[in-house]
Amino acid sequence: MARVGLPVWRALFWGALIAVFGLALLPLAELPPLAFSLSDEAQHALVFTALWCLGATAYPDTRGLLAVALLGYGGAIETAQALTPTRQAEWADWLADAIGIALGWWAMSWAVRLRQAVP
Repeated sequence: MARVGLPVWRALFWGALIAVFGLALLPLAELPPLAFSLSDEAQHALVFTALWCLGATAYPDTRGLLAVALLGYGGAIETAQALTPTRQAEWADWLADAIGIALGWWAMSWAVRLRQAVP
C-alpha cells in the first residue's frame, strides 16, 4: 500500500480549513442535517480534533505552532460569526475548539506510541 505524501495531507488540511470556515458562516437553517445529534460544543470539539489530526499529519514538526494557529482559527471563526446577521460568537464554542485540539493532540500522541510499539 502506497504511503500518502505530505502534499496530499497538506491539501486535505487546507481544504478542511476552508470548508469548516465556510460552513461556520452559513445560516443554521442552510446547514446540512447531521446523521447524528450532537450539541454545538461537541461538534466544535469533534471538528477541531479532526483538524488537529490532519494538521499534525500534514505538518508533523509544528505541534506547538499548530495548536496556537488552530486556536487563532477558532477565534477567527467566532469573530466572523459575530459579524453575520444569522450567527453569533460564543466563548463556549472557542473553549470546545481548544478541547478538541487537546483531544487531537492526545489521540495523535497515543497513535504514534502505539505504532512504535508494534513491529
